[in-house]
Amino acid sequence: MFRLIPDEVGDPTASSSSSSSGPVYLSDVDVMSLSDETLSDNFADQHARLVCLACYKIFPAGAHEGYRQHVRGHRKAALRKIKLNNRQDTACNIALKLQRDP
Repeated sequence: MFRLIPDEVGDPTASSSSSSSGPVYLSDVDVMSLSDETLSDNFADQHARLVCLACYKIFPAGAHEGYRQHVRGHRKAALRKIKLNNRQDTACNIALKLQRDP
């Protein structure tokens, strides 16, 4: 069985569904579809540099495309440990993938 992780913006059931489905991890989404703003909100340090939380590699401020390519190279197991705290993107600009129920 498949389920779609609800989007918090514009989804009237998101508040009740998101608490039951739990947090969203980087392994649950297509990193290529995350906006620059979402990447910065979740993975930038105080100097706006992007930090890979799987290996702690630091990318220059504004290097969102290079960051995306780098993160895609990590194994899913490493990305399952990285929680996305800001899910403000709408379904139009973030494609949440279908995830199998355990």
